[in-house]
Amino acid sequence: FAGTDEIARDVVPPIHKRTQVVARHEEQVHPIDHAIAIMSAKNQEVSELVERFQQVPPTQAGSVNLTPLTVVLKGYVDSSVTVNLVTYRDTFFAPDFLKKFPTKDFQVAQLLALVNFHLDQLEAGVETLRVLAPPGMESLVAQLENQIEDVKIKIRR
Repeated sequence: FAGTDEIARDVVPPIHKRTQVVARHEEQVHPIDHAIAIMSAKNQEVSELVERFQQVPPTQAGSVNLTPLTVVLKGYVDSSVTVNLVTYRDTFFAPDFLKKFPTKDFQVAQLLALVNFHLDQLEAGVETLRVLAPPGMESLVAQLENQIEDVKIKIRR
């Protein structure tokens, strides 16, 4: 993965059809380091959201707008998002990876810890949803629980 920063002579958005680039900085990032950055950002998003809803007193259950929590949980257990976790498993947790990149053992352990933390946060989110959900949302909670279990099975194959 490569990241490129360019410094332009004109302000952005430019007032001309073209603008001259006066400096360029390109940085190569190893794919596992990119995966760690992605998982860290995802974990922060889920953790902050779950923590926010865990602070809601159970006495207010049923009167809280749970849409932000349900949307995020459903989004993370969606099959297209799960593909990233399975790709991490197949790429970075495979024995061949450390044979090719023996100096990346710390990053492999870090990414594995981030994936496990992510799954823990999703489970905490579903449990929080269970506590706060009004009657009638039991099927959604059960569906999310099943989907998280499916994700865990796919990742731990």
